[in-house]
Amino acid sequence: MAWWNNWSALSNYNKEPEPEPEVVPTFIDKLASKGFQYNETQDWYQRTWTTPLPEGIDTCLEVYKKNKDNTWTSIMYGTDGGIFYEQNVGTRDEI
Repeated sequence: MAWWNNWSALSNYNKEPEPEPEVVPTFIDKLASKGFQYNETQDWYQRTWTTPLPEGIDTCLEVYKKNKDNTWTSIMYGTDGGIFYEQNVGTRDEI
């Protein structure tokens, strides 16, 4: 076989490799990166905030719950378990 028959194989030697497709993180990936953990019992993502007080510690549970219509609701529970903030934040997986 003549050397020029291998020319097509050599012509690809210095080409840039195909770039890897960009991985776009999902909303759940973003929650996990911010310290949220999935709670299987409640079927939501949560993290706990604490604030020192002169007479102890106040805690708050921050929750993101996916609704049946694929929107997300952000909920904040106080130390007593009551909701002090709740808002539907829409669909987030497209972000």
